[in-house]
Amino acid sequence: MGLVNQVASAENLLTVAGEWAKSLAEGGPKALATTKELLGRCSRQSMGVDDLAKASAEPRLTDECRHGLTAFFDKKPAPWIPEAR
Repeated sequence: MGLVNQVASAENLLTVAGEWAKSLAEGGPKALATTKELLGRCSRQSMGVDDLAKASAEPRLTDECRHGLTAFFDKKPAPWIPEAR
Protein backbone atom coordinates (compact mmCIF):
# COMPACT_ATOMS: atom_id res chain seq x y z
CA MET A 1 0.00 0.00 0.00
CA GLY A 2 3.01 2.32 0.14
CA LEU A 3 2.57 3.20 3.80
CA VAL A 4 6.31 3.02 4.52
CA ASN A 5 8.00 5.82 2.64
CA GLN A 6 11.12 6.41 4.66
CA VAL A 7 13.29 4.85 7.35
CA ALA A 8 14.99 7.20 9.78
CA SER A 9 17.72 6.72 12.34
CA ALA A 10 16.88 7.30 15.99
CA GLU A 11 18.81 10.58 15.86
CA ASN A 12 16.78 11.90 12.91
CA LEU A 13 13.41 10.42 13.82
CA LEU A 14 11.78 13.58 15.19
CA THR A 15 13.07 15.71 12.32
CA VAL A 16 11.79 13.27 9.71
CA ALA A 17 8.46 12.86 11.53
CA GLY A 18 8.09 16.64 11.66
CA GLU A 19 8.72 16.91 7.92
CA TRP A 20 6.09 14.25 7.19
CA ALA A 21 3.61 15.90 9.57
CA LYS A 22 4.12 19.26 7.83
CA SER A 23 3.60 17.64 4.45
CA LEU A 24 0.35 16.03 5.63
CA ALA A 25 -0.85 19.25 7.26
CA GLU A 26 -0.44 21.05 3.93
CA GLY A 27 -2.72 18.57 2.14
CA GLY A 28 -6.30 19.39 1.25
CA PRO A 29 -8.46 18.86 4.35
CA LYS A 30 -11.27 17.06 2.52
CA ALA A 31 -8.84 14.93 0.52
CA LEU A 32 -7.02 13.92 3.70
CA ALA A 33 -10.30 13.02 5.42
CA THR A 34 -11.33 10.92 2.41
CA THR A 35 -7.95 9.18 2.37
CA LYS A 36 -8.25 8.38 6.07
CA GLU A 37 -11.74 6.99 5.55
CA LEU A 38 -10.63 4.88 2.58
CA LEU A 39 -7.67 3.47 4.50
CA GLY A 40 -10.05 2.46 7.28
CA ARG A 41 -12.39 0.74 4.85
CA CYS A 42 -9.54 -0.93 3.00
CA SER A 43 -8.02 -2.25 6.21
CA ARG A 44 -11.30 -4.00 7.00
CA GLN A 45 -11.42 -5.28 3.40
CA SER A 46 -15.05 -4.27 3.11
CA MET A 47 -14.51 -2.48 -0.19
CA GLY A 48 -13.85 -3.94 -3.62
CA VAL A 49 -11.00 -2.67 -5.78
CA ASP A 50 -13.40 -0.98 -8.23
CA ASP A 51 -15.22 0.84 -5.43
CA LEU A 52 -11.93 1.82 -3.82
CA ALA A 53 -10.61 3.22 -7.11
CA LYS A 54 -13.80 5.22 -7.68
CA ALA A 55 -13.79 6.62 -4.13
CA SER A 56 -10.11 7.51 -4.47
CA ALA A 57 -10.73 9.39 -7.73
CA GLU A 58 -13.76 11.40 -6.56
CA PRO A 59 -11.76 13.99 -4.51
CA ARG A 60 -9.83 14.88 -7.65
CA LEU A 61 -13.05 16.31 -9.11
CA THR A 62 -13.65 18.84 -6.31
CA ASP A 63 -13.08 22.58 -6.04
CA GLU A 64 -10.51 21.83 -3.33
CA CYS A 65 -8.47 19.83 -5.84
CA ARG A 66 -8.74 22.51 -8.51
CA HIS A 67 -7.64 25.22 -6.05
CA GLY A 68 -4.76 23.05 -4.87
CA LEU A 69 -3.59 22.35 -8.41
CA THR A 70 -3.84 26.02 -9.35
CA ALA A 71 -1.74 26.96 -6.31
CA PHE A 72 0.79 24.25 -7.16
CA PHE A 73 1.21 25.37 -10.77
CA ASP A 74 1.32 29.04 -9.72
CA LYS A 75 3.99 28.06 -7.15
CA LYS A 76 1.88 29.51 -4.31
CA PRO A 77 0.71 27.92 -1.06
CA ALA A 78 -2.65 26.17 -1.16
CA PRO A 79 -5.51 28.34 0.14
CA TRP A 80 -6.10 26.11 3.17
CA ILE A 81 -2.58 26.63 4.52
CA PRO A 82 -2.80 29.29 7.28
CA GLU A 83 0.12 31.35 5.94
CA ALA A 84 -1.63 31.63 2.56
CA ARG A 85 -4.68 33.47 3.89
